[in-house]
Amino acid sequence: MRKLIKQIKRHLFYRTLIKHYNTLATVENNPKISPNEANTVALIFDATTLENRKAIEDFSEKLQKEGKKVTILGFFNEKTQLNDWTFRVFNKKDVSWKGIPKGNEVKRFLEEKFDLLYHCSLSESLPLEWIAALAKARFKIGPAIHDWLYYDVIVGGKFENLNHFIKQAAFHAAKITTNNALSAV
Repeated sequence: MRKLIKQIKRHLFYRTLIKHYNTLATVENNPKISPNEANTVALIFDATTLENRKAIEDFSEKLQKEGKKVTILGFFNEKTQLNDWTFRVFNKKDVSWKGIPKGNEVKRFLEEKFDLLYHCSLSESLPLEWIAALAKARFKIGPAIHDWLYYDVIVGGKFENLNHFIKQAAFHAAKITTNNALSAV
């Protein structure tokens, strides 16, 4: 019975997401940009574990040293306190029963425009998938968790941890030229 309820929730989630995405796609018409040209970078991730938080903070510092303005949104997959973090956060209390994120931090994030978005995740997270799909980013990089039409680059493979995924995503992003084709390695 639980499995059936989960499948119904996922079906309703994706049905609602596709509807919102199609509406947004017809309204937003930002020209694409190569990751190397990005000035503003958004990082979204599951912040539940200390290891993930450390990996994202290290990646953020690297990007900032390159002169990028970085915005981070972390999702705590539990009902934890949301204060005293160095980045924006939301948790399970900010997610509807279908998996759709809500709340002030999510709303503010989805209203901002970014040149580049990294969805740093190793497993399915419906709230993060929602944000990745609807974020106003000119170029999106994400994990090969599903067949995603929302990303410009999908990074697949077996990853030891989030750090490994980030290194692979950044490696592939660096190979993208201004015409959005992979350049010769």
